[in-house]
Amino acid sequence: MQITRFSLSGLNEAAAAQPLAVRTTAASGVYVAPYLRLTATRDFITARGLVISPDAALGLTVNATNPGATVAMTAQDGTGFAASPLRLSPVAAEAGLGVAIGRGNWRLSARYTAVLAGNWHAQSLQGGVLVTF
Repeated sequence: MQITRFSLSGLNEAAAAQPLAVRTTAASGVYVAPYLRLTATRDFITARGLVISPDAALGLTVNATNPGATVAMTAQDGTGFAASPLRLSPVAAEAGLGVAIGRGNWRLSARYTAVLAGNWHAQSLQGGVLVTF
């Protein structure tokens, strides 16, 4: 289970023409998503003792919370507007590939991860160096 709490601060914008200034209040919420991921890895040891560990991961997450509500806005002259937020696809798949290479007390790693959904996606590339004393 993935549980994320987020908090956004308010915004009070100053503008020469006050009807165009934007004012928002602070907002917060909780994102709850059941999450499942399977990772497979195997160590290969070379004749010189170098450990090479490739891995692959597949995952799935589902947004179990309210994807967003319509926001009511009122202009200074009293005109009302209803802004509907873009609804992101609540189901997303994750795929990743990585490799770690090390020997003794050091290790280098690299990982690529992609999250894919119906109308959005995200990608990340990570690299790392680990030295233990």
